[in-house]
Amino acid sequence: MAHAYTDHTQIMWNGMIGSMYIEAMDRVHIKQVSTFPILTAKRVDLRVVLSNKTQGNTGSTLRVRAKFKGDSKYLPTIEKEVLLAPGDSTIQLSYDLGAKIRSWANFHQISMMSKWCANRVRESM
Repeated sequence: MAHAYTDHTQIMWNGMIGSMYIEAMDRVHIKQVSTFPILTAKRVDLRVVLSNKTQGNTGSTLRVRAKFKGDSKYLPTIEKEVLLAPGDSTIQLSYDLGAKIRSWANFHQISMMSKWCANRVRESM
């Protein structure tokens, strides 16, 4: 009989390894963010998938900001006003990294934050 915690023994115990939890999400939330660096243009193109689980259109603001690893100061925040129909919507943005851009290396990384400020404006369908 197996006696260790491994992927191979969990079936024998009819259990699971790791954590299991339920996470509450807003009805309008960021589902996915994809980044596409364009070094020659000194920018990062973003594809943000927003999910609207309400029954009507929801308008709000998407905010994005970034900073280089090791810097304490953020680059300017960009904002985009959007009106989302129910379901998933894809938003395309370009974020200018300015003259300080450095090509990626373990010591030259960038942190990006996306924030969805939902339910500021509401419209029905």
